[in-house]
Amino acid sequence: MKKIVLFLIFPLFLLANSSVLIINSYHKGYEWSDDVIMGIENSFYTKKDIHIDTLYMDSKRVVSKEYFDNLKKLYGIQLQKQKYDLIIAIDRFAYDFVLENYNNFFTDEKILAVGLEEFSHEKAKKYNLNALHTEPLIYNTIKKYKDSYEIKYLKEKDIKSLKKIFSKKDSSSAGVFIRFYKSENGKFYKNYEIAEFIKNSKIPIFVTDSLFIKKGAIGGKIIDLKLFGKVAGNIALDILKNNTNIIKTFDDMYYIFDAQKLDKFDYSINDLKIKYKLVNKKKTFFDKYKGFIDFVFTIGKKLKKN
Repeated sequence: MKKIVLFLIFPLFLLANSSVLIINSYHKGYEWSDDVIMGIENSFYTKKDIHIDTLYMDSKRVVSKEYFDNLKKLYGIQLQKQKYDLIIAIDRFAYDFVLENYNNFFTDEKILAVGLEEFSHEKAKKYNLNALHTEPLIYNTIKKYKDSYEIKYLKEKDIKSLKKIFSKKDSSSAGVFIRFYKSENGKFYKNYEIAEFIKNSKIPIFVTDSLFIKKGAIGGKIIDLKLFGKVAGNIALDILKNNTNIIKTFDDMYYIFDAQKLDKFDYSINDLKIKYKLVNKKKTFFDKYKGFIDFVFTIGKKLKKN
C-alpha cells in the first residue's frame, strides 16, 4: 500500500541555520514511525546547520478528547517561544492536529506531512490539498478481483480472534497485512505480539512495508520505511532550500521474499518475471566457508607464482 508524502507550503524567509520540528503521531518505540524518523534524520545527518526537535503524541495508546485538549495546552507552552522553519507531521494524527491547531502554535511555518493513509476530503478541499484514503483503495481492489478470488476484509479484530482464524492450514489461502495495531475494543498491540501472530499463522502472510520482513511475513511488494523516511527528509531539505511546493507519492517499492517461509508453504518464485530480493536463504557450503575458500585460492595463486 502506497504511503502518501504530502505537504502544504506557507511563505517564509529562510535563514542560514534552520530549525525543524517533527511531530510524531505515535510514541518512541513504535517501530513504524521510528524507522521513518530514522530515515529523515539520516537525510539531515551531514547538515550540521539544521536543528531538530521531536514531539510524541502517543495517539495509538491514548485517544480521548481530554488527552488531546491537554496535549494542545502542553504544546502551547512548549512552542510559545519557539520558531521553526519547517514542521514535519508523521502520519494522520499529527497532520490533523497541526492543521486544526495551526494558528495556536505557529505563524507562517511550512508543513510537511509524511505517511498519510487515511485522509479527509473535506479538509483537502478546505486546505487545497489532495491525497488517497486507504480504505477506498482496499474496497476498489476487492471489487476488482471479487470474481476471481474470495476476499475477506478483516478490520480491527483482536489478536486472539485472528490467531483462531489463521490457525488452519489451507493451501489455497493467503493473508495480506496492511496495518493493524488496535482492536475494536481499543486494546493496543505491540510489534512483537503482531510478529508472533504472523510467524505462527498457518497460511502465508504478505506485507506492504519492511516492518515484519524477517519476522514471519512471507514477503510482498513493500516500502522500505527507512528509505521512505530518507526520501521525506530529502524533500524537507528541498523545501528549506528552494521553497518548493509539490504533492509527491512515494512509489519506490520492491519485491522481497523470505526463503524459509517460501519453503514452509511450498511456494516457488522461480517463474516470476520480476526482480526481487531474497532473505533468510539457507547457507551453502561456499557461503559457510567463503573465507577459508578465498584463503586457499589466494595461497594457491601465490604458490603458482613462486
